[in-house]
Amino acid sequence: MPNTNEWGCPSWTDDGGYIGNDTWSETRWRWEFLRRKASVRSTYWLKAYDEWRETVSEAIPERLLFQPKFERLFFDLGPGEAANAGIAPLPNPVYSWGEVWPDETSSRSPLKARSFYHYDVIKTSDDLASLQKLIPIAGIAISFDPNSPIEPQIEGLQEYLESLRHHSVTPLERLHKSKRLLYLRVLDASEQGASYQDIANRLLRHTQKTLGAARDVSAQAKRFRDSV
Repeated sequence: MPNTNEWGCPSWTDDGGYIGNDTWSETRWRWEFLRRKASVRSTYWLKAYDEWRETVSEAIPERLLFQPKFERLFFDLGPGEAANAGIAPLPNPVYSWGEVWPDETSSRSPLKARSFYHYDVIKTSDDLASLQKLIPIAGIAISFDPNSPIEPQIEGLQEYLESLRHHSVTPLERLHKSKRLLYLRVLDASEQGASYQDIANRLLRHTQKTLGAARDVSAQAKRFRDSV
């Protein structure tokens, strides 16, 4: 992967690094934001670190996640981790989805990632505090009975959940792809040390090339990344 940083993201000034985004699926778009989240990166890195220590006799390499061993290695997550990440088997965040995982199987869907069963609670502990560990900070628990009629249980559920969203959250499907790309590049720019003036000059339209506009779009990009 030429011209990428330590997390496999393109140089924010390289237009060619984001080429082909017009054909990305919704899953791919979501993964591009997920893999830029600090929590997703640290979760995978810690699991890779433990895996290396347990299975390889060599010292931990400097670019651990770029080792061939981890190129296609998914890590299973506990219910709480999966709910926070929004993905069940966690891929290596230094890779884009299409680079090494061309298929989008149902086993990797966000819905499956956020589900847990009674045995998950029992395995953790008997008290309510342990149940809370299975649910992300901003999450809620809803009980369903798969043996009862399904339709009455889910009727109106989407509207109810959307009503609980924070006012600053913009669902992925409602964000135009040009705005998604801008947010990705702004996130990469911030991570790679670009100033607000750099972002304004390179990425914003002529009428918006101000420090204030760059600061606003940077905050919007981070909020959006953290909401997916």
